[in-house]
This record gives sequence, C-alpha cells and structure tokens, in this order.
Amino acid sequence: MSEKASPIKSTGMIKISEKVYISIFSLVSSILFVSSQGLVSSLMFASAIVIHELSHLFFLYRFNAKTEKITIYPFGIDICADTSRISYKKELIITLAGSVANILSALFAIIILRKTPSPNLLFFIICNLFLGILNLIPLPCFDGGKAVRLILYDNLEIDRAFYAARFCNMLSSAAVLFACFFLICFSRFNISVIMLSVYACVSLFYLCTTKRSRHKSAP
Repeated sequence: MSEKASPIKSTGMIKISEKVYISIFSLVSSILFVSSQGLVSSLMFASAIVIHELSHLFFLYRFNAKTEKITIYPFGIDICADTSRISYKKELIITLAGSVANILSALFAIIILRKTPSPNLLFFIICNLFLGILNLIPLPCFDGGKAVRLILYDNLEIDRAFYAARFCNMLSSAAVLFACFFLICFSRFNISVIMLSVYACVSLFYLCTTKRSRHKSAP
C-alpha cells in the first residue's frame, strides 16, 4: 500500500486530512486522561486547549499567514505556518495570542464563578491559567521561548539575535530543570513535573546541537 493511501504514518501519525495529523500517542493519552479524570473534567481541559489554539489560528488568518500543517499531540497542537512574509511584531501577536486568550477566559470565568459557584467552572479556570502561564515559560517550542526569539530578532542583528536567543532559552531550560529537580526531591511524586523536567533536558540537548536556520525566527 502506498504512503498516500495509508492514513498511518511510520512516525506514528494518523492523517485526518491533507493538513491535519494526530499522533497515536495522543489518542492513547486522551483515553487515559478521560478514564482518570472523567468526561466533564476532560472536556474542560480540552476547551482550554481549543481556546488557546483557535486564538493562534485567528491571528494567523488575520495576518494572512498560510497554515501548512496541524499536528495534534498529547494535550497540545503544533501549528506549522508560513510567517516569512509578516513582520516580527505580527508574529509576536500570533505567538502570544493563545496564552492571552486563556488568561482572559479564566478572568471572565472567575467573574461568573463569584455569582455561580461550580467545581467544573473552577477546574476550567485552573486549566486555562495552567495552559496560559505554562506556555509563557521561555522554553524552546513553547510560546514564551518563541516570543523571546522574535523580540530579539526584531531588535538585534540576526547573528547576535540567534546566539542571544539560544542563551536565553538554555538559561530558562536549565532553570526549569533545576526547579523540577527540587520539586521532585522535596515533594510528592508528580508526573507533570517529571514530564516537564524531561522536556527541559531534551530542550538543552536540542539547543546545544542545533545550528542557525535561515528562517527569520529560528531556531
């Protein structure tokens, strides 16, 4: 069977449409999350993700940036778009739109919660704040890390911006790794902290081995 005819890629991706893919691990993680947290809590978390990603897509469309590929990962979506023809400032707006939307949604829900107490609404607020703030951490592939790179590329010469951005990302990765190690040693077992520490380790390795790309906002 040809690759075009098969929906399952060798990389563990399932093709939903020409531009949309979902990892098999995402399906398994989603099933485990629903079974452990319940359907309502899962929907609250999923709605926070949808708010985050739709905000990115809205400003991509608003600034005429062509979306090339959307990949659904566990509790997150990677949007690959051609932003080479838009300014750094507009790309920065696109990058921060998701976190801003999550924080605004949480603030709006807090107003409602004060009038109508609800545990589900409280969980929705926590999910939005968690997703919004987490993405602002300046780690590579996080919105915060990309925002730092865009600001530097907009204000410095390209080579200086590249090395300054890589140093900032390495520093933040090391700081997150140290914080996670401290939490693991002096608190109860937390799978989220462990996953974040693993990601920080991978980020440090990536930053130490990557070379400068020709793309305007690389790495």
